[in-house]
This record gives sequence, C-alpha cells and structure tokens, in this order.
Amino acid sequence: MKPDDMYPGERSDAAVLARFGMTAAGAQREADQVEDENADDGLTGVFYYGSPLDRLGKTEAKQAISVRFTPSEIVRITRQAEEFHISRSEYIRRKVLA
Repeated sequence: MKPDDMYPGERSDAAVLARFGMTAAGAQREADQVEDENADDGLTGVFYYGSPLDRLGKTEAKQAISVRFTPSEIVRITRQAEEFHISRSEYIRRKVLA
C-alpha cells in the first residue's frame, strides 16, 4: 500500500492542516519562528556562528565545572548534540543558559 492510499480524504493543504487543528497562517508563523536563528524556538535554541568562546567575552576568565551524568545520559546528550551539529559542551551550555 502506498502512503497516498492510506488516507482517502481530501489532501489540500487546508484540509491537512485542519486535521491537526492548524491554519496556513499558524503553520507559517511556526515555520518563521523555527527558521529565525536569533530566537529560541524551543527546539534548537538560538543559533550561534563561530566559536562558542567568541560569545563568552574575551576579557572574562573562563572556568570549567564538573557535572556528573550517567553513561546513558551522556549517550543521549551526545546524540542530541550531533543532531544539531554542535559540540556536547555547546549543547549543554545552550540548555543550561536557555
């Protein structure tokens, strides 16, 4: 069975959006929010170009802190960071400072 055969109803954009309680304008607003790299969209956070150290201030001293995670948590954090093509440190920094 082809995916198109699985739903015999109307396939217009408006009909599909209505099935999910959405409108075209609402979908566009959400798309604009997700695509805006300067606003936190609840998915990836603000997108930063360049080294994360550039944002932290060149004159301010840097410090490291230790945080204990279980091995399974580290695997999850690593996978999520890889999905966004950022380092694990940057992923944790974004989540903590969000």
